Parts: sequence; structure tokens; C-alpha cells
Amino acid sequence: MNQGVLEKQTDMTGDGLAFEIHPFSTLDGLMSYMLINTALQQGVLIDPAMALLGDYLLFLDRQSIRLVASIDTHIHADRASASRYLRQLCQSDFMMNHRSISTAVSVQVRDTEQMDVAGLPFQFMYTPGHAFDHQVLRVGNHLFTGDCLLLDRCGRTDLPGADLGDQFQSLKKFASFSDTIHVYPSRQANGVYSMSMGEIRRKNTWLALSQEKFEETMAAHCSNQPKPSDVDYYLTFNSR
Repeated sequence: MNQGVLEKQTDMTGDGLAFEIHPFSTLDGLMSYMLINTALQQGVLIDPAMALLGDYLLFLDRQSIRLVASIDTHIHADRASASRYLRQLCQSDFMMNHRSISTAVSVQVRDTEQMDVAGLPFQFMYTPGHAFDHQVLRVGNHLFTGDCLLLDRCGRTDLPGADLGDQFQSLKKFASFSDTIHVYPSRQANGVYSMSMGEIRRKNTWLALSQEKFEETMAAHCSNQPKPSDVDYYLTFNSR
């Protein structure tokens, strides 16, 4: 499952604060992202996977970064989250939406809440549908969309805790974002892990579907795609 860190990206928040985004990927394209406040040498890890736990710890040690928090966008059904272990090993916070049933969460956040984490301005948006506790994170001009909005489609709605109508409504929330904002989902599409919102609007036809057509398309998609292996195991593991 391991692949490790990919190339970094450097940007600034609206307040002129420099930070880096270090993407990590498993061999099967599941993504996580390390955000680093370069001034403070502090980091935040989004959707960390157990398969890459060693890679995260090695990276933090080599770069002399203190992990302040890990944030899961939702209770994943396709990976074991490393957040509870990072909390123990790094003395960091574990953050999720307040609806999450994970017993290891140390900080609960709510829809529209804004909070500085490692000195970076996070905004949280509740986006149920793929999962009942799903949230999207914004930092500056970067949007971390988990499994709600993917580059070429959206998250499936046939797994436990999913809701088709909620997913359709959550996708409508992305209409307010500019074409220039950069999107980072929790999985790659054909080897690509990030696009601008403008590119996604041009290429991801799911965003333009009516509700009736969306429901038809999702039903066909779910029936043609095998469910992730070990769904029950991952949901149980990530809820502890």
C-alpha cells in the first residue's frame, strides 16, 4: 500500500502566511495531505492512512516539524485512519466533525466554523452524503474535499452512513467557490490528485446533473463498482 510523499506545493494564505502542502499517496491512489506552517515549523495532516504511518513520522522527524493536529474528513470505509495513533505518538489533536462517532476524537468542529490550526486559517464545511459526518476543509485558496467531491465524479452513496439526497445537496455547495480555488480530494483520478475548480467544472459532469439524473447516474455507478474490501473492518476500526 505504501508510496509516500509526492512533490510539495508552496502557497500563501490571504493574510500572506506562507505554507506548504505535501501530498502523500498509497499505491492504490488514496491521498492524504500534510500542511506545514513554515514560519512555525508546525504541521496538520489531513486524512492520514495507517499504511503511511511510518512515512509521516519519518517526514516529520527529517523536517523537524511538530504535528499539531490530524483531521479526518469522515469515517473512511476504504482505509484505516492513522489519526488516533498520531495523537498518541505526536501528542497532537485529532479533529473531526462533531457528528462523528469516533471515540478517539479530541476536537470536534461544526459547520461554518473557522479555527487556526498550526497557525493556519481553517474553515470547515459540513457536506454529508457520502458519509453522515463528512466535512470539507478550506485553507486559503485550497479546498480539501475528502470523498465528497472527487476530480472526475463524487463519492458513492451505497455505503453505511451514506445518503443520496444529502450528497446531491452537498455538491451544490461547491457552486459558490471560484474557478481558481485548488481542490484536493482523498483519492487520485488517473494519477492526478489536484485540479482547479474551473478544471473540475469542465471535466466532472456530475456537477451539472439534475437531481433526477444524478440519482440515476449514482445508481448505475454503484451497481457497476465493487464495494471496497473490508468495509465493515474499516468502519469499525475508524469508529473506535
